[in-house]
Amino acid sequence: MRCVRGRVGATRRAGVFGALALLVGTVALGACGSSPRSADDVLASAQAYVADASAFRFDASAEVTYVMLSSGTLEDGEWTNTTGDESGDQTEWPDAGAGTTTTDRMRASGSWSSEAWEVRSDSGYGRAEERVFGTTSYFRNEFDDGMTDWQMSEIDPWTHQDILDEVEAVQEASEESGADADLYAEVPGAAVGLASELYLGGESWGGSDLMTDPAGFLQAIEDMSDPEIASRDGATVTLDVVATAPDDIEEAWGSPLPEGRMTLTVGLDGAPIGLTLTVEDGDDSIKVKIGFSEWNIPVEIARPADAEIDRTPWLDEESIAAVQGVQLLSPTVLPEGWELDYVTVLTMDDTSESCDQVEMDWSPMVLDDDADMYENYLYVYLLPLECATASNPTPFELGDVAPFPSRQGEYSLEVLVGDTVVQVDSSLEGIELYDVLRSLVPTDIAAISVEMEANSSFLLDS
Repeated sequence: MRCVRGRVGATRRAGVFGALALLVGTVALGACGSSPRSADDVLASAQAYVADASAFRFDASAEVTYVMLSSGTLEDGEWTNTTGDESGDQTEWPDAGAGTTTTDRMRASGSWSSEAWEVRSDSGYGRAEERVFGTTSYFRNEFDDGMTDWQMSEIDPWTHQDILDEVEAVQEASEESGADADLYAEVPGAAVGLASELYLGGESWGGSDLMTDPAGFLQAIEDMSDPEIASRDGATVTLDVVATAPDDIEEAWGSPLPEGRMTLTVGLDGAPIGLTLTVEDGDDSIKVKIGFSEWNIPVEIARPADAEIDRTPWLDEESIAAVQGVQLLSPTVLPEGWELDYVTVLTMDDTSESCDQVEMDWSPMVLDDDADMYENYLYVYLLPLECATASNPTPFELGDVAPFPSRQGEYSLEVLVGDTVVQVDSSLEGIELYDVLRSLVPTDIAAISVEMEANSSFLLDS
């Protein structure tokens, strides 16, 4: 049997791990014929194998554990929680105190090829499935009534710079909130989540999305270096590797990130058989185990049929159309930058008037200033006149919102447009609000969908 000395594979997704440093020792390993193979030789053969791979299947599991701490006092065995200020807002993450240990587990399986990949996951949040062809993603989730229709979106490759930008953004948000600059870095589970993202090439900070893109497994293997021998038998060799985070991300994070302890089990032909990752930071930890199979056997991944795709997931057209006695309305006058961002149906069980209603929300779409989105808003609730007057007989009269009649309802201003009552909840006041309400005109589901479509990528990400 001939020893294999493979080349280090070319990077498949440029920049995902950036300048990831891998710190380990060295130890002799394995056997190849009558001569032992070194740890470096085994790793090189695995890296050459994945660099040339055209397909594989995998099964994986993950366990995410973190401890949510509370501050307070402990007297006679009884804990009194004093976390936060009088409003209940979290102002700091304490160094010690009573806490709740939470462990989330998930399983995932799927396949990858150079043309497409798919992942099916099952966790405490339910089942999910994603299929990706090039940059087009199809995904669906399970809720109480079963799997949703497929949703489709265009995706961008996740890069090292994306991660760096996100870390810097959350730290800036902590500073702007008035909290300590390192508040976010101290959130339970945040450090191990980010570290795992770096070491496995996922698209989120740990949790159920840790194994989103199987190409990250290949990248993790290609980026390994300086391995040590963990064990070997007649058919496999297992390597130990320690992964550390890039300097620029740790600098943005504000403190060192926990290292990743990785193992890679390799067959005699260089094919990876298993990969594990353990990241621990105090009581927080993430443990991932991945098994590989069917290398270079073609996989068939089918695109969802057109009839199975919900192309307007931000809008439930059927539920809206089922609401009786309501005319959909939209203002033609709004503050600059405000857009329709949410439309839903409230059933009779969810309303004080005991009738179905349509809720429509407008707000400023300013992605780099979350305060504008939540402090400035216009929410309207559309319900039939007959229902509104059955619960509140106060007549509508011409007033501030003329030419539309209006009244002060039990909870808010109400405006009558035709036979539809518009209940108003808004940060707008006085003449600015009245001008918006006077501009209400009839619209329909098709127009609403078009109006929201330009905002769809933001809505889906939210």
